Amino acid sequence: MFQKITNIVKYLNKNKKKIIKLVVSLIIILMLLFSDYGLIKRFELVLQKRNLEKEARAGLRTRDSLYKRIDRLYKDTTEIERIAREFYGMIKPSEKVLIILNDTKKEEKK
Repeated sequence: MFQKITNIVKYLNKNKKKIIKLVVSLIIILMLLFSDYGLIKRFELVLQKRNLEKEARAGLRTRDSLYKRIDRLYKDTTEIERIAREFYGMIKPSEKVLIILNDTKKEEKK
């Protein structure tokens, strides 16, 4: 048992420089991968940036469509008329209203 330990100590003494280089390079590699400025953190930040850019583009599209709708409400009288008919049940004095009911039970059975 004692001889095994002495053999290990002799091996370590012979290869000190190799072992130190190995340990230092291992520490550097671990720092490059797992530190706050490492590759893994960078990939996470790139993915987060892509997701935020997608959300920003979706928000811009929503904003643009809402601006278009507001513009239509200000300028287009047919749009105002459509909303008055659909949501408030308004009709013109000479019109008749036809109510069409959808029977959802028949549609579900088919």
